[in-house]
Amino acid sequence: MWYKKYWVWAFVVITILTLALYYGYKERQRMIEQKDWYGWSVATMMASYSNIPYEDAARSELSTYIQLLYIPSRPDRQSYFATNDGKQLVTMDYADNWWSLRFEPLLGAAYYGPVPDRMHLVYLNERDMGIYKLDVELPKEKIMEIRNNKGRGITDLHPDPDYRRDDWGKLVIAFVGDDYITLYLGSTRQNLKEVASWQATKVADRLTPEDVAELYQLDDPVRIEETVNREGHVEPKIKKFFPKLWKQYQAGEWRMDAEHFKMMQTRFPWNLEVVDPTGDWLGEYEITYMNLEHYATLSDRLEQHKKELKPIPLKIRTWVFDKPLQKKYYVEIYTIPTPKWAAFRHSFPTYVGDPNATYLYKRFEYFYPNRSLKTNDIPAKPEEFATLKIILDNNGKMSEIYLEKNGIKLPLEGAYHYYLAEVDPDHGGYYPYDEDFEYFLTEPKMKDLSDPERSREEVWFPRENYLEF
Repeated sequence: MWYKKYWVWAFVVITILTLALYYGYKERQRMIEQKDWYGWSVATMMASYSNIPYEDAARSELSTYIQLLYIPSRPDRQSYFATNDGKQLVTMDYADNWWSLRFEPLLGAAYYGPVPDRMHLVYLNERDMGIYKLDVELPKEKIMEIRNNKGRGITDLHPDPDYRRDDWGKLVIAFVGDDYITLYLGSTRQNLKEVASWQATKVADRLTPEDVAELYQLDDPVRIEETVNREGHVEPKIKKFFPKLWKQYQAGEWRMDAEHFKMMQTRFPWNLEVVDPTGDWLGEYEITYMNLEHYATLSDRLEQHKKELKPIPLKIRTWVFDKPLQKKYYVEIYTIPTPKWAAFRHSFPTYVGDPNATYLYKRFEYFYPNRSLKTNDIPAKPEEFATLKIILDNNGKMSEIYLEKNGIKLPLEGAYHYYLAEVDPDHGGYYPYDEDFEYFLTEPKMKDLSDPERSREEVWFPRENYLEF
């Protein structure tokens, strides 16, 4: 019958429309679910308690040394980032990277998806061979605030698109001393901002034989027993390479803890000012702070940054415009004495416990004796801010640097002018020429307070260029 044919066609059309609506709905749900999905990777850093030249560091660097665990058969011995419903987004089974301004992602520790809800870490600490655990809910809003409000960067105008890309998608975990853990959010261009800190707890004295067999894929009972009972790396290294420190360690006068680093995490109300008698300070800067944070503050964020508390600075990069020469110059200054090799290379040129950093901290503490890590969330009034002032001479060289508040000036005697160069106009307007300009323009005006056993200069100091961004 003719009407049956129309019923068939009607059924086909209705079926197609129904499927289209269903899959359209599913696609919309997927888009809603994934609108805040990003590419993420994980990196780790382990705190350094010495400042050893690069060529000797692999042998004698004194640092926190941990191994993240992931034992498939034991959920309580697994390290991962996860959602609240328990879905593991990314897992970790080792740790890498020393205290550095570079943090390469762990192999295999990357994913595309939502911001993690939780961080679950279980690790072996080589200090005492104990097993430690941290299971915390992450401050997702803060992570996304950093990611979405990064502001302009010094690479934005670079002609090479690979340089312009600066994606904030690295979850960087720093391990300090007595199992104090800080999470940062890092970027492609090695920028870093602090998210939160926690204290891990000890859950076992050692790995069990079963853990060792599965973790290291061993089946020899002798090797398993040797691995279970082996001595950690830290104490033998102190005893062999740091004899004076070893005596202090045995006497209980020194321990590998996080108290000094917590001081460096303290935020104070201060702002930067540069005075150039032959030109104009452009107001923008990029600072490496003592708490490891490293990022640029350019014109779009200057006013907001002036209201914010900041950790004490380690390295200041800024720009001035020389009127007589009509050229833009790059200025780089360190606020404490450092070994020249450490300044010349792209490393973090101080160590946890460095008395030079403590001396600088005391300058800030003088004006703000009640500030500590616990007061970081308490804002300051505009009139409470101090000024870190850098005075340049007619040649663009630093002549003075001091912290000033209410007419009182505290000189930063440990500071020195590391580099001064013209800005290369073909590389985005912020990068300096990296050759034919002088390094180490001035010397610190105070004695280096570092322990010579823990911080030393290279016997042979290379003159290759290590200036990096």
